[in-house]
Amino acid sequence: MSMTTISQTITYLNYINGSWQAASSDETLASINPANREVLGYVQSSTRDDLNEAVQAAKEAQKAWKKRSGAERGNLLYKAA
Repeated sequence: MSMTTISQTITYLNYINGSWQAASSDETLASINPANREVLGYVQSSTRDDLNEAVQAAKEAQKAWKKRSGAERGNLLYKAA
């Protein structure tokens, strides 16, 4: 029996205001497994502007989120997981 392993690294994007986005720096950082130094994937090298955009979007989303019942919020989080 032979086994073939395909190793793929994923580049993760930032989720801001309902969409997946690259950092405005156009740079990524490697996420490295410290046990074997294998690159697990790449994450965005986000800037202060990216952070501010995400925080502002979260503040806006909070206005509608707090109006939902606890059961509604729980169901949405369960579906997202």
